[in-house]
Amino acid sequence: MWKKLLPVFTLCGAAAIAADYNVLDHGLKADGRSDNTAAMAALLAKTAPGDTIRFPGGTYFFTGDIRLDGTGLTLDGSGTILFEHKDDDPAWNDNRKINITGKKIAVRNLKVTSTAKTRSAVYGLVSCFDADDVRIENLEIYNSPSTAIYTIHSSRIWILNNFVHDQWADGIHVSRGSDQVLIHGNVIERNGDDGIGVVSYHGPEPWNRHPRNNRIIMTDNIISRTPARGICASGGNLTIRGNIISQTGKAGIICTAEGWISAYTLIEGNTVFDVGTAEKYGFDFYDTRGTRSGIHVQYNRDMMILNNMIYNARQGCGISVTSSPDVTVSGNRITNCVRGIQADIPAAFGTGEKFNPEWLREMYGDKSYQAVGDIPGCDNLTVSGNTVRDCMTDGIWVSGLKDRPNMNVVVSGNILGGNNRSKQPNVRDVWSAYCTSLTMSGNISQGGDGAPLSPVQGSAGCTANAPR
Repeated sequence: MWKKLLPVFTLCGAAAIAADYNVLDHGLKADGRSDNTAAMAALLAKTAPGDTIRFPGGTYFFTGDIRLDGTGLTLDGSGTILFEHKDDDPAWNDNRKINITGKKIAVRNLKVTSTAKTRSAVYGLVSCFDADDVRIENLEIYNSPSTAIYTIHSSRIWILNNFVHDQWADGIHVSRGSDQVLIHGNVIERNGDDGIGVVSYHGPEPWNRHPRNNRIIMTDNIISRTPARGICASGGNLTIRGNIISQTGKAGIICTAEGWISAYTLIEGNTVFDVGTAEKYGFDFYDTRGTRSGIHVQYNRDMMILNNMIYNARQGCGISVTSSPDVTVSGNRITNCVRGIQADIPAAFGTGEKFNPEWLREMYGDKSYQAVGDIPGCDNLTVSGNTVRDCMTDGIWVSGLKDRPNMNVVVSGNILGGNNRSKQPNVRDVWSAYCTSLTMSGNISQGGDGAPLSPVQGSAGCTANAPR
């Protein structure tokens, strides 16, 4: 009896051997015109965790989604996946795509594209919905009717070393409560909106009550030729480090409230140049109005902007901080911008406009100090150790409102020279207005060819100035 049972126990304890499927052996055709949707669904139904599906060279046409809703599956190969798209049919707003809802999924080494001719859909050609532990790597993705890669309410997503180009919307779009996403080493160019968009949409509608994006890391990406921003990010615990960003119609990097206040963000070691050009880069439908600074943060809290190199933001500031408390701007090198560093409160707040009360509670609710009235400011601001040269107007300009000054501002140890290249009057290398508890010390102004008031440090309407 024991001898008969022993082989059964041996088989039960053996590890399953992962299968490696060649799609050409399972009814798919690489001719670029035969619809492979049904054959692919049948193949996916055969797979088990750990299996790999390979697409050899050729073009595989699909009129429906490739649905990856299981666990532990890999798509790989050298082939091109071509999705049909009907630009003028509203039913195709939910465009055809690699649709990932499973866990431990990998999609790598393929080319993914569509037949789209306009911006006419919502999702990415590779999209994650409530997915977990997904690797999207070494893909070439182009000509999406929307974005190339999209995540919504997904976690532990690796987006690595992809070539993302010529989409009709963002290159990479992370949205609505995504958590622990690494966007690293991608080349992103010629896209119809932001290069990378990390947006925490949030509103009163039941479908739109997602938490903010959290723990999103964007490192060592190369982004160029987009009519919008290189990186547009909102959420919590964001890291934007080591990216190279150029040729953007709007700001190089912007962190702003899009449904949620952004908090605990590090912007460090990026190279940002030739941005804010107002050019559309072939996407003529896009409205390029908006901030054109190298780095712009607005309605944020608890941010570090460190050791970035910014030059040739010819229609904006090198760094602009708007109504954002607890921000440190340090060690940055800024050259040839309209203004080097600007921190302010919008003048509209002084003429009756009020701030979103929900955002205001979120911005100040756990702090030891409060906003003044209904207006947030650049409170607890530190601007130190920056080098600002050859800007068209001021080097550093910090201003509150008469009835709402910025509180606790430090401007110290900065090196400035050659600013006010436009030779305007009433321009200074360092200027502060309407700040309380202002410390302005140790700044070095090396002069230049500016108007008589530059180089000079000065302030107006400020209190508790330290000796200069």
